[in-house]
Amino acid sequence: RGINAELMTDLQFARSEAVQRKNRVKVTFASNAAFSCYSIYTVDVECDCTATPRCPVGATELKHVSVPVSTTVVLTPARAVVFDPARGEALQDFSINVFSTRSGRLTTSVNKIGPVRVCSPDGSITGVPTPCP
Repeated sequence: RGINAELMTDLQFARSEAVQRKNRVKVTFASNAAFSCYSIYTVDVECDCTATPRCPVGATELKHVSVPVSTTVVLTPARAVVFDPARGEALQDFSINVFSTRSGRLTTSVNKIGPVRVCSPDGSITGVPTPCP
């Protein structure tokens, strides 16, 4: 729940930063054997939150989050969402699963104009909507 709550806040942050900076803001996700991660950054380049450095010259990284595999939490799938500066809209519908072998699965989603939403698709987490819309 804590990692998913931070993710929801960070997606809202990325949306508001796109509007404030008048520039596209992108959130990319990846994972390797040691951790799952995401980076929030400006400009349309590809950053890799598993690499060093994470972003090429010219990108402004706004935030980086790394979740060690020891927490048993994995962020899947490894995709990206881009927020447009005109109204902070996501350029495409997007969803990501926050999965823990100990506690269950949450799905966080963003549609083009709506708020960030969370649900538990399999009902493994109480207190959030299930099934997912």
